[in-house]
Amino acid sequence: MNDTQDMHGSPLFRLTLASQRDGLLDAVWQWRGEFLYLDDGQKSNKGLYYKCVSRTREEGIYTSFDM
Repeated sequence: MNDTQDMHGSPLFRLTLASQRDGLLDAVWQWRGEFLYLDDGQKSNKGLYYKCVSRTREEGIYTSFDM
């Protein structure tokens, strides 16, 4: 995952595929009903993801724990 910030300064995390484990190493992925949650300690993304276009016009999938 690559992290950046939204317009309010809250961290956003971009999901990326890699051949090695990288990013939030202690985070846990789990399905809850139809939603894929990302939990990191007491924080959760509540199963929400966003498709966004970067300044370089690359599309990416992002999530945040500050929702």
